[in-house]
Amino acid sequence: MAALIDVEQEERVAEARVTAELVEVLGHELLNGLAPIASLSESALNVLNGAHDDPDLLREILGVLARRADGLQRFAEAYRTLARLPEPIRRPVSVREMADDLARLFASRWPAATLHVDVQEDLSWALDRDQMHQAVWALLQNAAEATQVDRAPSGAVRLSVKRADETLVIEVADDGPGVSPADAERIFRPFVTTKPNGSGIGLSLARQIAHAHGGALTLERTPATVFRLSLP
Repeated sequence: MAALIDVEQEERVAEARVTAELVEVLGHELLNGLAPIASLSESALNVLNGAHDDPDLLREILGVLARRADGLQRFAEAYRTLARLPEPIRRPVSVREMADDLARLFASRWPAATLHVDVQEDLSWALDRDQMHQAVWALLQNAAEATQVDRAPSGAVRLSVKRADETLVIEVADDGPGVSPADAERIFRPFVTTKPNGSGIGLSLARQIAHAHGGALTLERTPATVFRLSLP
């Protein structure tokens, strides 16, 4: 039995679905950001018009207003970053050297966590170093943050890089509480996060960088939390 599928139609449907999701997220975040700004602006006007003769109240309102506006600006900049990712410029890169740089950054940013690095020696790969550094750093940050939740057993993160046939395989694992099946289907969507202070940008951007290199970023179905980034 054979089934014929209109591939172009399927691609158009998938693209429309992704676009609709992005627009929905963008609208939701903008409304959430603008609603308190409008309310705070009205409160500030009431103070200026004499409804409340309290300079400290006006200062407090303006402070919150400034922080909300700053948060909305950061969201807009993050959205633009996702939309304008440049084409990767591939050059041979020492994977060991890149991993060492990431390890030093990790030790500085997360002194309470332990990073175990296992990199195949003398391994070089053609990739965009800046973009791949950003992608793997996002995975490491995600892993480190996971170890801070629910008092993970050891706060340990593992970074391994190896060659498997004609593929470079980068894995980041942690001993955090894991990702629920429901969240596993949505954590790669832009601005979706399971962390209280998360932006929802890191995993989405990391996957976009992997795709731009012709590769893939997946969450492996294992007892531990393992993200696998594969590059041809």
